[in-house]
Amino acid sequence: MQYFYISIVSVVAVLVGLAVVMVMTRLQFPATWIRKLSHLGSMALIIIGAFIFDYKVFIAVGIVFAVLLLLVKLLHPPKALKGLEARESYGEILFFVGVSLTALLANSTLHFVIPIAILGLADTAAYIVGRSIKSRQLIFSKTLAGSLAFVIVAFLLFLIVAPWPLALLGAYITGLAELVGLRGSDNITVPVVAALLLTLT
Repeated sequence: MQYFYISIVSVVAVLVGLAVVMVMTRLQFPATWIRKLSHLGSMALIIIGAFIFDYKVFIAVGIVFAVLLLLVKLLHPPKALKGLEARESYGEILFFVGVSLTALLANSTLHFVIPIAILGLADTAAYIVGRSIKSRQLIFSKTLAGSLAFVIVAFLLFLIVAPWPLALLGAYITGLAELVGLRGSDNITVPVVAALLLTLT
């Protein structure tokens, strides 16, 4: 019965997500906004789902969504993604691969939720701060201000379940994973590294 409810929720989430993307595209929202909001929306649904259902179901859910998004991109890419770089559009696919691997590695609901929250919230903070504050550019068009924002948000999230030394180490390592992430690979490395570090608690 649990899988039936998950299937229903997943279908509804996909339909709502597509409707939102269509409306934002019609209103000519910037493509990067659409991508970031989709990212945050997916994160929120996954976190809510992890507290309602067994978080281990996201091993399968992540794979299913990654395959579906890949098929959509290959067969009929949404107009909102056509103008984006390949790295950005594939990032959503890698996001769900990261979700699946994180669910596989995590040893509790919180240890699954925190890495997903870091991926969604810290990454978004890095994007907003990096675009809003002028600072030294590091690598792959990422900035010092954006990277610091990522580390601070990640540290605060790690503190929910880890002592401060491990939280600081986790924030630093996931910050490095985000910094060097190329072609959306940080959507896998960030939550996986965070999940592995949380196994030490």
